[in-house]
Amino acid sequence: MKKCMAVLLALALLLGAAQSALASVGDTTIYYGMPEDGMSYYSVDTCMLAGNQVLYVIGSKLCVYDIASRQTTEYDASELVNMNPDMPETETGDGDEDEFETYIDSYRETVAWFAYQDELYAVVNVSTFGEDSRSMEGGFVYRLELADGSARLVESDLPRLDWSGMIESYGDYMYSRYAQNAFASGSRLYAQTYDDDGNNVIEVFDLTTGRADEHYVQDLYQMAPAGDGKILTFQYNWSEETGHIGLYDPASESLEIKADYEIDTITYNLPRNLYYLAEKDTLYYVLSGEIWAAQGFDFAGAVAVNDCPVDSSNGVAQMTEDGFLLLYDWQTIVLRNTDPAKRSEITLYVKDYNYASAIDRAYYDYTNLHGDISVVVSRGGRVTDILQAMMNRDSGVDVYAMDMSLSAYNAVFERGFMAELDSSAKLTEKIDSMYPVISETLKKDGHLYAVPVSAYGYAMGVNPEALDKLGWTMDDMPKTWDAFFDFLAELPARLEGSEVRAFESWYDQRDLRMQLFSSVLQSYQNYINAGEAEYAFNTPLLKGLMKRVDEMDMASLDVNESNYNEEDDTWYDNWDGRTALFTSSVSTVMQGYYGGEPLLFSFGEEPPRVPFYLRVLFVNPFSRHVPESIEFLETVLDCLEQPEQYTFYPDCDEPVRYPDFEEYKKNLAEWLETAKKEMEAADEDEKEMYEEQVGYLEEELANIDDTYWMFSPKSIAAYKARAQYLAPVTYDFTNEISGSEDDNFYDLIQRYYEGMIDVEELLSTIDKKVQMMRLEDM
Repeated sequence: MKKCMAVLLALALLLGAAQSALASVGDTTIYYGMPEDGMSYYSVDTCMLAGNQVLYVIGSKLCVYDIASRQTTEYDASELVNMNPDMPETETGDGDEDEFETYIDSYRETVAWFAYQDELYAVVNVSTFGEDSRSMEGGFVYRLELADGSARLVESDLPRLDWSGMIESYGDYMYSRYAQNAFASGSRLYAQTYDDDGNNVIEVFDLTTGRADEHYVQDLYQMAPAGDGKILTFQYNWSEETGHIGLYDPASESLEIKADYEIDTITYNLPRNLYYLAEKDTLYYVLSGEIWAAQGFDFAGAVAVNDCPVDSSNGVAQMTEDGFLLLYDWQTIVLRNTDPAKRSEITLYVKDYNYASAIDRAYYDYTNLHGDISVVVSRGGRVTDILQAMMNRDSGVDVYAMDMSLSAYNAVFERGFMAELDSSAKLTEKIDSMYPVISETLKKDGHLYAVPVSAYGYAMGVNPEALDKLGWTMDDMPKTWDAFFDFLAELPARLEGSEVRAFESWYDQRDLRMQLFSSVLQSYQNYINAGEAEYAFNTPLLKGLMKRVDEMDMASLDVNESNYNEEDDTWYDNWDGRTALFTSSVSTVMQGYYGGEPLLFSFGEEPPRVPFYLRVLFVNPFSRHVPESIEFLETVLDCLEQPEQYTFYPDCDEPVRYPDFEEYKKNLAEWLETAKKEMEAADEDEKEMYEEQVGYLEEELANIDDTYWMFSPKSIAAYKARAQYLAPVTYDFTNEISGSEDDNFYDLIQRYYEGMIDVEELLSTIDKKVQMMRLEDM
């Protein structure tokens, strides 16, 4: 088995199973789910603390994690997940011609879980669908029972809750408002929801009578239990950038403001996962990858007590008797120590501007292997602050992750503000085994300074299905931008009478011009980035191509003048069943599906340059923990997802089926046989419908061996053929001027297409802005 396949097989679906000690004494990852072999996985539906146990629902299983023994017991939770009452599917009339079948589908849905008096309960709604209606009965309270390996809901002694204020009606359809962050305190159940005006409100249910009351707290963002029947509230007004932490008393409808909160105007991150420990008058919260403790609501004096991978406002934070916070999101469940004295001496700070999933995976692998090192992954902020931090020799961040097309990356790379990675034999071996176009761009003067974490790129492409219908191949496609526009001028005659159209039907003339202009501009930028010509946009070459875009005969290519009807304010497209030859967006790197072939255009005799964006990690040379940081980069490379593995490594050439290929193929055969039987027994009026279904299933089954691939032989071969022409975007001027107040890039484009400025003014303005910014970064 090849190297990349071995790495993929090494990735475990549940990292929490090992229960390794993490960076603070007693830390535990109870569950971490991630896609395996490109497929989806079960997310965390709910998570509750009951004494010394953690109960959570994953797919059709309810899991009980015992904190003391660190053992997990699983229960079949099929009845919780699929709670359809035993009701008939149809009600049929007595044969009268005026009567018809009425289809009914009824099901139960759990809308909230809560712990109360040492028991766990679920609030359930029952929805019933008619042909043109949906009715709902809500607020039923059931008790969770675990017995004989099964988890089920049974009748409880608690009253039915008044759910009327939670139900919205739209004609004959009823829906329930969400009940978020639900928890019980005293004899009340609290849930965060919204009112008729869309404001966040607190719904309070009396668990002895079922009565419901709605409470409005202005600018409510989050809430949590505070004891003594009170609620901790976090209010935030985004427009005014003002926040308050307070204690709300539903009984008296009074709010006591405990502290103001000023948001960090660099990251704009807000505290989440709030937990208030009344006996210590301490507020715990998660912010930028760490758990903070603010005694007496003193945010200025708050202390970071531990790292934390969970950063979600969904779900209520809970604390064990020995001071561990139970935190969870859709993917993760963790227990985290809140005693700063037990935190590790070494903490690595990772600043991720890319939101890379491989970094999330590496967090768990790395901390499981290094129980004496804490890792904090934070996101958000201004990437432009990096250069100033380097000039100040700031050691606050150990590892950076960012897009190498940004000028900030180029500045630190060219000025030597990156730690050399040559000391790692593992990194150098892995990088040297990648495609040269990738490995070379990560080095300077023969030394390695960065590692790739993800890649993406899109270009205009060709639909292989359309080529097959026309009897053409990729060799028949144009090779330069000028040849492409010549090709378009002759295309209407060549497509006449075929089942193929030039472009996708949803494009109107203005949108297609903008798409083509964008493709030309991106390709031209990568052309001058390579030093093939002077770095300038107001040139005869680019102006000539933009003129060709503007002079295209769109009508002859069956492109509507507009897809918007002003009279009735509706949007539509020009769909007619024909297959589009050119598709607007095809991936230039490897993905888990094959959407077509990107067009490899050049501007003349030079080889084509296929643009793609590379996101990388590098180590701060002023870090106090360079060896540990380099080892973290090694772990990240081990955690790359499959598309990145196939994009980076040429020896990843084994075709990969979707994991459910055999099962899906078997199901298709069974569905086909069933459809054939139903077609034979069908009335004449229904036969045509079943014939279409049989035809579809026969075609799908006949083609599945060729089409149902994650990485097909065809897509791998096509990528390998174009890999020699891949060109990382080392500088993207649109990033630099998109946020500027004057002459914003997108404003310029809008003014150009509205005829307010001509091509000369557009390109000369771009040149002035870009040249000025490039000088500032030198």
